[in-house]
Amino acid sequence: MITTAVEDALDSFKIYIERNERPYNYMTYDEEEEAKRAVIVHDEIQKGIAKEESKAAQEEQLEKVLKYQKEQAIK
Repeated sequence: MITTAVEDALDSFKIYIERNERPYNYMTYDEEEEAKRAVIVHDEIQKGIAKEESKAAQEEQLEKVLKYQKEQAIK
């Protein structure tokens, strides 16, 4: 539930914004920098995927070796 004090504060803030025009976002957007960042992020994701695939392949190989050893021990 909104109290009157909060409601008054929001109204005052709205009036201030409307009186002084829309607030300006001073952060700049550089397409070239964003493209570089996107490439870096993509590369990091691909490295993570490759690492996980490698780990899965190693675990699968280990399971095969253990299974083979177990079969040999039974014989």
